[in-house]
This record gives sequence, C-alpha cells and structure tokens, in this order.
Amino acid sequence: MTDERKETFQVLRYAGLSEEQADRCVLEASPAEIREQIAWLPYRDGIRNQPAALYCAITEHWRSPLADAPPPWRRHDYAAERLGYSAERLDRMQALHDEVCAALEKLPDAEAMFQVERARAEALRRWPNLNADSKCLPPCIDRVLASQLGIDDRGLPPRLPLKLPALEPLVLAPAQLQLLHDAAVQRTQAVVKET
Repeated sequence: MTDERKETFQVLRYAGLSEEQADRCVLEASPAEIREQIAWLPYRDGIRNQPAALYCAITEHWRSPLADAPPPWRRHDYAAERLGYSAERLDRMQALHDEVCAALEKLPDAEAMFQVERARAEALRRWPNLNADSKCLPPCIDRVLASQLGIDDRGLPPRLPLKLPALEPLVLAPAQLQLLHDAAVQRTQAVVKET
C-alpha cells in the first residue's frame, strides 16, 4: 500500500469506519475519490449514520450531491468590485482570475476546495496585512493558485512576488485533515447560502 493510501486508510478509520471497511474503500477507490466523498458527506440529506453513509458512498460511487451547486471558488468581477487599480491592471487581474477558475473547474470539487483553502492560508501567511475580509485577498489567492497550478501571472506588477516557491507536500495527521475538511465545508456552505 502506498503512503497516500495508508494516509487515506487512517483518515477513514478516523471517520469511524472499521479496519475491514476502510481497507475495502482504499482498494476500491482512489484517494481523490475518497476525499471527494468525505467532502460531500455534510451535503447528503437524511444521513443518520455518517460512517455507514461514507462507506456506501465510496464503495457504490455515489454521485455528488452538489451537482447543481456553484463551484467551490466564487468567480469575481474585479472591475465591479472597485479595487482602485488602473483599467489595464484590472484586465490582467481578471484574465488571471478567469484562467485560475477554469483550471479549478477541471479538478474534482474536493481537490479544488483543498487547493483554494491551501492558497488562502498561504496568502494570509505571506501577506500579514491582509485579513479574510480584505478586498485584496482574492487577487492574492489568485496569485498563489496561479503559482501552484503553473499558470503565467499575466505580467502583473511585482507588488506581490511573481514566482512563489513550490509548496512542500502537506503531511497532515487525521485530526488536521478533519479540521481542514471542516473549514472547507463551512466555506462551501457559506458560498451556497450566498447564491
């Protein structure tokens, strides 16, 4: 069993599955599919036994309950948000944002949520003057995501570093994965409520 599958096995055990159930899930589904099912679990209506529902969702390959929901990353219209930049810069920022969103839409929902949350944390760490309510946070997240996804930064001015170093792969304990998952679920629920 690979390290990623071992980690996925531990996450499933932490989620309440027995050793046999977690082993079967890891053998039948990829780690990405399992992460998706874990991310979708709070959106499944009428669930009384979450471990049992998760096991069934993974082994029976249930489809997303969010099929008609908006993507996990809200699209922005930077010109309408009045960020105070020149029209040329806003055009380049919007083009970068659109390209990042297009790349995120190609990823499974859980992976896109993970990438966005990771980029948000990195942006807030790199630029401590930002906060979660700052109008400048989404463009900063775009810059980090562009770096992570290998997208050209459209020649935006070097107020922000143009080339960010590659992030180290995350190695998280099951409790940390659960916290990350819970944060992603809360943000997705907030986006769903806004629409």
